[in-house]
Amino acid sequence: MIATIPVVLVGLLLKLSGAMEMMRSVAVIGWTMIIFGLLLYWSDQRGEGVKRTKDWTARDALVIGLWQAVALIPGTSRSGATITGARALGYIREDAARISMLMSIPTIIASATLLAGDVVSGFDGQAAMQAGIAAAFAFVAALAALTLMMRLLKAVSFTPYVIYRLIFGTVLLIFAYS
Repeated sequence: MIATIPVVLVGLLLKLSGAMEMMRSVAVIGWTMIIFGLLLYWSDQRGEGVKRTKDWTARDALVIGLWQAVALIPGTSRSGATITGARALGYIREDAARISMLMSIPTIIASATLLAGDVVSGFDGQAAMQAGIAAAFAFVAALAALTLMMRLLKAVSFTPYVIYRLIFGTVLLIFAYS
């Protein structure tokens, strides 16, 4: 719960101020893809890490929660940011990913609650049904992806994901500035 406080407060502030809409541009997404890809690479390569999930402290929760709040910037990646924070604090790869995934649960609930007001005000039964079906498929796909990722992390680093972020970010910047 401690890790969720920063993202809820910052998310609410961004929504109420309208700042979130101002950050939605191809250039911002391109730059954040690259910058946070490089930060993930740096934190992952610093060392194997020794901390495990059992070593989780309130201070770690707050620090990684701040990383999660930074991920509200479009293009950052919530899981990438929280894994970066956990790796920078010395958590082993698999436990950094596990912490990130566990942190997503209250964050997703908070986000859904915030967006529920928008949905209720303009309720459309057909759209709600389609959103429910999409959410169910997204949940199943996310579980499959998480299972695969957790298996891969035992054998590989985050480097392939970093390479993807660098390439995609570069393409977005070329598009944004041409």
